[in-house]
Amino acid sequence: MRLENIYLGIFKTVVLCMAAAALIAAVVAGAVAVNGLLASAPYPPAQIKPDERSRALQQAVTLDRFRLTEARASIPWWGENASHSGSEFAYTDAVQRISSNLDDYVESAFPPAVPVPEATQWSVKHIMKDLELAGDAELRLYLGTLESLSAQLARIGPEQALLPEERRIDPHRVLAWHADRVQRTLRDLDRENARLQQVYQQRLADYAHQQSRTGNYAGIAAVAMAVFIFAIFLLVMVRIERDLRTMAAASLATTKQLERA
Repeated sequence: MRLENIYLGIFKTVVLCMAAAALIAAVVAGAVAVNGLLASAPYPPAQIKPDERSRALQQAVTLDRFRLTEARASIPWWGENASHSGSEFAYTDAVQRISSNLDDYVESAFPPAVPVPEATQWSVKHIMKDLELAGDAELRLYLGTLESLSAQLARIGPEQALLPEERRIDPHRVLAWHADRVQRTLRDLDRENARLQQVYQQRLADYAHQQSRTGNYAGIAAVAMAVFIFAIFLLVMVRIERDLRTMAAASLATTKQLERA
């Protein structure tokens, strides 16, 4: 009887440990599953548009920067991000204004040169064609910044006329320099958008992986809870069996005492 009680105590201890472990596993797995169910899918990143870099590029493509570049000075030309707001660009009008500024500069800086407006417009359009601008946003970026730069150029025409011809600013070199800066900006935008898209795809893959793990953890929580309930059931049954044995032993002892009496 004593040995049986020892075995019964060991069994109860094992079942209690199993029940505790199952309960902890059920709580932890259930918490992870609920957290996964409450997680929201990542939103696609907002694509950076060329208009958002228009103001920064305008500040970067100035005649002072052009002079420094021509002198092979190393300067940072990238400005802070700023959004560009305004009405939509009229393509033809913008090209005409740019060409007019360039012609005014040539006429005042290189007298007695007489510029040909059609040739100037063709040069501007030819550079645009070489850049292979995609969409209205890139077109607005190019024309808006070039119009600002050409206006600066037109204003300094009389000053340039006082300099030796070899030291005067060549408008064709300005156009090429500006096109190079626009191309760099667009390449940087493409790289940044590609990086944002890559980060988004990684987050999307992590979210899908988390959702697949949620089902696994939910199953683990269900199995652990079932084990816990079964362990409690075993403890109850063991307690009932022990009480029945105690009652039977007491009844047998009482019967023997009555027989002796």
